[in-house]
Amino acid sequence: TIVAASGGYPKKYVKGKVITGTEDVKNAVVFHAGTKVEDGNLKTNGGRVLAVTGLGNSLREALGNAYSGIDKISFEGMQYRRDIAHRALPPQRQLRVAVLGSTRGTDLQAIIDKIHEPGSKDPSKIDVCCVVSNRSKAGILERAKKYSIPAHFVSCKDEEGKTVSREQYDERVEEALKPYKPDLILLIGYMRIVSGAFCKRWERRLLNVHPSLLPKYAGGMDGDVHEAVIKAGDKETGCTVHMVEEKV
Repeated sequence: TIVAASGGYPKKYVKGKVITGTEDVKNAVVFHAGTKVEDGNLKTNGGRVLAVTGLGNSLREALGNAYSGIDKISFEGMQYRRDIAHRALPPQRQLRVAVLGSTRGTDLQAIIDKIHEPGSKDPSKIDVCCVVSNRSKAGILERAKKYSIPAHFVSCKDEEGKTVSREQYDERVEEALKPYKPDLILLIGYMRIVSGAFCKRWERRLLNVHPSLLPKYAGGMDGDVHEAVIKAGDKETGCTVHMVEEKV
């Protein structure tokens, strides 16, 4: 059970703030304490305004439903604890996610925002452990550094300036990833085709974000895909998150 309190409580607080969202709560029960109905609106009328009790088959599930429920509710100055029952829960190992990217990393930003948004429970579940790029000036590297995520450039040239094979390059990437022990690799705007050996080593743990609704425009990349969609006059478009396989 999570209690929503008025701003300033337990000291001085203001009553009469309009409460919204109680009707949107699912898989939880809302108990009213310091509330009243005035002028057709539900309003605050005390320090401890209401409580949300989550329902579930386990403590973790019930706690998740309680926080999901209270996140639906809003009133000016609303405050509540974010550590309810955490000591009673068995620790969960974080999912370590490595990112390979060549461009600005806007999808990486979306992941970071989701993990760290107010009320998110993802920080304890997901760790973006590192970012690797084949381009030294890729925006995704700077984006990673901004959030203190280890960022590495892996060159595709050997000591003589010659381009290494796809397999050799992927071995270099593996070396860069090794210290971080990722559970999952996510390709975000990665402008390289990975080798078959790399796909096999990371089978069912290698995901790609493609900027089209596959199988349409499977061979394109980045802006080229969107231009093709417009040129074809498609009425519907989107992106696809899929597991990467050896077959291109």
